[in-house]
Amino acid sequence: MTITAKLLVLCMAAFAAAYISARLFVPDVVPIGFEDIEQPVWKVVTAFLLRAIQNVAALGAVVVASAATWQAIDRLRGATPR
Repeated sequence: MTITAKLLVLCMAAFAAAYISARLFVPDVVPIGFEDIEQPVWKVVTAFLLRAIQNVAALGAVVVASAATWQAIDRLRGATPR
């Protein structure tokens, strides 16, 4: 398994773990605290943290997939390795 595949699997695992944790621990909480809806602060903060982890993991997967695509295109064109 190449390092690219390992990084992609790691990003997807982090996203899945954060997504499942959000659904288990704070299922009906949005990560923005509204004043008219009473929600415990710890739930709002937890939902915000888990959503941030999801976003970072998704962005990491996009960056790794983009780099892998760019590398494959270079390989197909016959470019010399850097």
